[in-house]
Amino acid sequence: MFARIAVIAALATLAACGNSAENRQLKETRAKNLALQAEAEKTAKTVQVAGSTFRVAVITSESYALVKRTAGTGSYTVPTVEAAARLGSGCNAEFEGGILEFLTGDLNSTDLEALSARISKFNGWRTNLSC
Repeated sequence: MFARIAVIAALATLAACGNSAENRQLKETRAKNLALQAEAEKTAKTVQVAGSTFRVAVITSESYALVKRTAGTGSYTVPTVEAAARLGSGCNAEFEGGILEFLTGDLNSTDLEALSARISKFNGWRTNLSC
């Protein structure tokens, strides 16, 4: 019994620690992305779509934009975010659903307002750009 508990504890510790080189790389990537996003925020554009105001921060070097609604009420959807990204960037935009693609049915009709309200430190919806 004690041996089983010790093995489970050891496995849990190893799983939690992970590969330190991999963790370091993830932290470096995260820091790089945050710096790129902070720089993009300085030149973010404000656009109007479907009665709402959106802030569009373009990260040119990585070919994506972060789109966040800053004024408006009610729900908004993926096509609205893509339209805001197109207006703010001048490029074609495709919503990057990430894990949402696995959690919801039709992304184009998903209420993004309800989802964004539940995300802490929400920086905006990612849209991949092709110019």
